[in-house]
Amino acid sequence: MKHGFVKVAAAAPQLRIADPMYNAEKIGEIIKKCDDDGVKLLVLPELALTGATCGDLFYQNTLLRGTILALEKLLELSIGADMLTFVGLPVEKDGKVYNCAAAICDGDLLGIVPMRTPGDKHFAIADDKVREVKLGNIYPVLFSSQLLFRCNAMRDLSIAAQLGADAAA
Repeated sequence: MKHGFVKVAAAAPQLRIADPMYNAEKIGEIIKKCDDDGVKLLVLPELALTGATCGDLFYQNTLLRGTILALEKLLELSIGADMLTFVGLPVEKDGKVYNCAAAICDGDLLGIVPMRTPGDKHFAIADDKVREVKLGNIYPVLFSSQLLFRCNAMRDLSIAAQLGADAAA
């Protein structure tokens, strides 16, 4: 923060549907550019790692595993970037698939925020309980719609994410 202000950006990368690794590379390029520009909070679209129109592919293990590998790659690409980044992805937990946002800062996955309102028929609706989820080789992280995030870039500021149709309400 500088003089109490935080530079914020929203970005919509060119995506390839159901190609999470390609999308992670493109998002990594955006993270690098935003970091170079002094951005401290970056927000990317819903389901940015897969594209939003995968339909029934959201239930396929190949896409879900590929998304976790892409998230691991994105964590690597974010190392050294002093900003909080929210990126959308599908997450499987306990046999259900959730539409989520991952909070990333400087190579760390800070938490996963699932959508808690009805939206796309392909996704389960999360409750407000705080749980943990382990994604591939990534250490267990908090999984809840009730999380606050803070990173080095904004030591004096906590950020929450809310996904869903009522997010503006």
